[in-house]
Amino acid sequence: MIATAANALTELFEHAKGTLSDDKLDWLAGLNSVAECESTNISMTLINLAIAQGSEDRSTLPNSSRLAAILFGLSAQVEMVSALSSVSSEAAYILAQKANLERGFTPMPLEVDLLIKRVKQGGHSGQFLADAFISAYRTNQPFQHSLSELIKLDAEGFRLFHQILHIKHVSGWRDDDLYQIELQILDLGGVQ
Repeated sequence: MIATAANALTELFEHAKGTLSDDKLDWLAGLNSVAECESTNISMTLINLAIAQGSEDRSTLPNSSRLAAILFGLSAQVEMVSALSSVSSEAAYILAQKANLERGFTPMPLEVDLLIKRVKQGGHSGQFLADAFISAYRTNQPFQHSLSELIKLDAEGFRLFHQILHIKHVSGWRDDDLYQIELQILDLGGVQ
């Protein structure tokens, strides 16, 4: 393996990742912003080289040895961006896995189309699931059912109920998306 800063970073992370605190992993997960900054620097350097190459004033062009040094430097920067992105992604993944272990399971994303279909079908389970969603989404909306009513749900309804309970624990959730689901449920008369 060629000794580069990128390889050193990757190797150090591989050896230490099992012992890093959550704070350190969180900091490493933020390295993607450093990678973005480095990418911008690389882009600006390439733009300046292209401008110099296209210029009629040949005095702005680097000589061959200087150009070779610039290109080797850019290559090392690209390799570092890749390493930073890789470490950042893996640190974020480790943090997410730890959070899932602490919860005891991995929450499943809400099957929105299925939920809307079940609410449209109405009946006890449609109303139960609609009320559960509104209560899970709106912190000031109490859930007016006994949990013993879960026994009345089929397996699909029970799965949807669990997904509803975790709508804000699934990575990538957005309030605007949940609000749109709420509007659909309200349009269907989903709150008692």
